[in-house]
Amino acid sequence: MTEEEKAKFRKALLLLADTYMKTGMPDKAKEVLLNLKHMLTNDEEKALFRKSFLKLADTYLDKGNVDETTKLIASLKEMNLTEDDKSMLRKIYFKLVNTQVKSGVLNEAKETLDTIKSMNLTNNEKNELSLMNVNMKLKGKKFKDAIDAIIEQLKSSPDSKELADMLQNVLSEAMKGDKKEFISLWDSYGSYLLNPSREKFIMDVKNALKGQGKPYENILLWLSKNGSEKEKYNALRELSDMSSKAGDKSAAVKYLGQLKGLNATPDEINRLEADMFYSNGDFRNAILKIMDLKELKKDDKKIIVDTIGQIDDKARGAAFFEKAISTLGGSQSDYLLLADMYASAGRKEQAIKYYKQILQTDPGNDRALYGIATGSTGAEAGDALQKLSLINSTLGNYAKSMLQQKELDKKLEGANP
Repeated sequence: MTEEEKAKFRKALLLLADTYMKTGMPDKAKEVLLNLKHMLTNDEEKALFRKSFLKLADTYLDKGNVDETTKLIASLKEMNLTEDDKSMLRKIYFKLVNTQVKSGVLNEAKETLDTIKSMNLTNNEKNELSLMNVNMKLKGKKFKDAIDAIIEQLKSSPDSKELADMLQNVLSEAMKGDKKEFISLWDSYGSYLLNPSREKFIMDVKNALKGQGKPYENILLWLSKNGSEKEKYNALRELSDMSSKAGDKSAAVKYLGQLKGLNATPDEINRLEADMFYSNGDFRNAILKIMDLKELKKDDKKIIVDTIGQIDDKARGAAFFEKAISTLGGSQSDYLLLADMYASAGRKEQAIKYYKQILQTDPGNDRALYGIATGSTGAEAGDALQKLSLINSTLGNYAKSMLQQKELDKKLEGANP
């Protein structure tokens, strides 16, 4: 073969190797290139060979063959690489470390990162290296190390959205793990993310911190000033409730005042004030606030049941309670309380109506029988007293005593005509 024919042959081998790589046969491409390596005679061919060799390493990496990739790029040390070759090699290294991190081989990934650090990197590559470093620490659940790496960059680029996004991602992952560790991380670094544009994430943090004392209170305070109108309202409501339960009445009133400035409805304000009074044990004012509500909600029922007895006007209290359980649904004990309230108010007809209603589903209810026995007259009262006397309870024993006394009275009347 002439020199020209040999040159054409070498060029054909390079094309053949390229074709093998494009068609997914890197092993055949490698065989061709290794045979060609010792045939090269000039710088142009050597440059083309290096590019093909780098491309082969990249092809193996795309196929997930990390071992073959690392062997190939290690052998490149023997070659005199140009700046273009070095740039391509760095891209392969970045791709390699990303693959290693995703595969969870973190020790190997660290070694690759250390190799990259020793290279002459562009600014963009330095940023990419930092990102890879964070991802590696995140994969290893070394959240603090990952955050420290981000914070170091934030010091020089405080307005970087990309870095803030990375920090949010790390904290989001930490949130899924140990709660104590997450709280510590949030206390130390959360301020970097307190921005209205990140409200959705901040709400996730709020939910994670619920019940954690001061950290939870702090995020509520931030939301009360910087959140959307809806979240400002919710935060102030919670702050008012927390202050009330903690016995800090002045703080509770302060937050209520701020709520009024948000155009909260009268029902919302009355409900919050009722909660505050209830938490402080002021049941009378709690029920008075509840009675001012235009529309009752299911959550109101507990306060109503616990405080309705504090109403001075028993008839008014009974009428309100009747309306409440009619609207919200009532249990047997609720209707028994309603009947007792009507009895206390002297509304015997309404009281007996509900006592009878209870007996339809619970014929042996001693309180209902007692209510009819003492509130009704004639045969109805006597029949209720008789049934009550058969029940083994305090009220049942009372009924037995009543019947025994009546029997004794009859005998005495018979003995003294």
